[in-house]
Amino acid sequence: MTMQRAKFLEDYHRLKAVIGDSEADAVSAFVSGQLDGNKEDLETTLATKADIGTLKSDISALEVRLSHRMEELKSDTIKWVAILVIGQMSAIAAIMYAIVKHA
Repeated sequence: MTMQRAKFLEDYHRLKAVIGDSEADAVSAFVSGQLDGNKEDLETTLATKADIGTLKSDISALEVRLSHRMEELKSDTIKWVAILVIGQMSAIAAIMYAIVKHA
């Protein structure tokens, strides 16, 4: 007999002493039905080791893809910063040239 089953029987006998046989049977049947329903729900919703292994491999593949994408974005960002800096320097040089020419 499992530990849970022994505990359940102990609780049943304690309940039977307080509320009587028929009421204890009704409560026992209700609780057993609830526990059986929960067991079926758990069996369909719990992940197996294979599910976890698949999930780990999917996460690893995603991590690799994200790493490559981040490297691409980093190089694109550096390229655009360089272009903007050169553009700003050109604009400042043109403004300075215009000021010096008219002064």
